[in-house]
Amino acid sequence: MRGADAKPVTRIRPEIQALRALAVVGTITFHTWPGYIPGGDAGVDVFFVVSGFLITGMLVREVDRTGGISFRRFYGRRIRRLLPAAYVVIAFSAVMTLTFVPRIQWGYFFHEMLAAALGVENWSELANSQSTDAVLRHLPPTPVLHYWSLGVEEQFYLVWPALILLIVWLVRRSRRRGSGFRTQLRWVFGVVAVASFIDCVLATSANVNLGYFATNARAWELAVGGLLALTPGLGRLPMRARILFGWAGLLAILGTYFFTWDQQHFPGWYALFPVLGAVAVIAAGTPQSAWSPSYLAQWAPIQAFGDASYSIYLWHWPIIFLFPFVSGSPTPWWGVLLLIALGIGVGFVSKRWIEDPLRSGARSREGTGVRLHLHPTAHADAGKATAEQGSPGNPTSAAG
Repeated sequence: MRGADAKPVTRIRPEIQALRALAVVGTITFHTWPGYIPGGDAGVDVFFVVSGFLITGMLVREVDRTGGISFRRFYGRRIRRLLPAAYVVIAFSAVMTLTFVPRIQWGYFFHEMLAAALGVENWSELANSQSTDAVLRHLPPTPVLHYWSLGVEEQFYLVWPALILLIVWLVRRSRRRGSGFRTQLRWVFGVVAVASFIDCVLATSANVNLGYFATNARAWELAVGGLLALTPGLGRLPMRARILFGWAGLLAILGTYFFTWDQQHFPGWYALFPVLGAVAVIAAGTPQSAWSPSYLAQWAPIQAFGDASYSIYLWHWPIIFLFPFVSGSPTPWWGVLLLIALGIGVGFVSKRWIEDPLRSGARSREGTGVRLHLHPTAHADAGKATAEQGSPGNPTSAAG
């Protein structure tokens, strides 16, 4: 293997695993007790920032190493990482629907399962909410409602590598000196973030579902994560600043969870709190200080929960949602607790026996694939590749 193609060793970042854990806990509690955690669905916003940060960092470092991006390798990883577990949960939901759900609801449920399998559940939910048909506008949830956020992320994966490669190509073509592709990426991501945020605020004001489900209204959260990945000097922040950022970010996210009572105007500008909170936590890293929240973040159960957050996210909702169809009656509070525990347990099993074998087994067989190469001058002034930022590709959406 050539040195340019050598892959760096992945370094797990504890603060990112902790953010994933915090995001999925917020989502689960919102889905079960929205009256107590009215803003728990902001866990989705946290997942989007994390995904933008990790995916951008991974792609930019690949350009640094090789001068291009292997689309086959990138999409192969995303498919192996996301789709097997997602499709198993869809299959489980389909079997449970055929077994326990009244036949009159089959058509709608299976329509949404197809949308989830195709990665467009967010647009399907938005289309239903915007329909002129009153019945469609007031349809109940389905076992795959939470796949809307996976749809947003999958659409992001379709665009982001090509956008980065396009900017690198344009920089090479213009042969501008003193301005590397990272600088140009910051400008482009900044424009995307500002335009999408304005769109999110305006869309939410006009129709909360438009601001909530539309990919264009959510793109700014992923772009902010991308901007963070391109920000130099994060590891050189003073200790006091890192401690302050860690606590401020944590409080911003928790504050959103507990005090976002106005769901008719979320995300809108309210989403700045969880997004900037996630940015602050990532920027803080894990300072080794007794005054830092990083000691809590590095606690083994939190790390394990964050590592399995994707599978937990996939399984928790269909288990909670479908159980009343099985039992024939509403679930009591203690039953909800048992179902949450079951969903978490199944999530860990899914990670161990579905996610991990496919991901690790494919690494040894992974080839270079079809790589689009650019002339070395396109990235010669990019500077050193940063240290590996974490396990790429854990979505987030584990949320929503």
